[in-house]
Amino acid sequence: MPQTSLIRFVAWRILAVLPVLAVIAVVTFTLSRLAPGNPAALMLGEGASQDQIDHLTKEWGLDQPVIIQLGLWLLNLLSLDPPIRLMARGSLGFECERGARAGSSVPVSHRSLPHR
Repeated sequence: MPQTSLIRFVAWRILAVLPVLAVIAVVTFTLSRLAPGNPAALMLGEGASQDQIDHLTKEWGLDQPVIIQLGLWLLNLLSLDPPIRLMARGSLGFECERGARAGSSVPVSHRSLPHR
């Protein structure tokens, strides 16, 4: 019988965490939408054309009503799409690529970083 009570306890704790995670997700989404500017324009940078901004806005669903945006955001969060998307198109990767083309001192690989 002690195993049954342990299983119930763990299941109850897991279920108790779900509403907390939902509130954290909604607050994070809300704060990201309250930030000034268009997220697509911010992601693409100052040199982006209006066509590029419009394309990314449509791709991310930012042209949809807020409730639809929240639903899409939650689905992408559950599918782990945002971290992959940010790593692929993130500002750090973009800055490294742009820095390498411009000949700046932005490290492009781990080999250019100092070793400890």
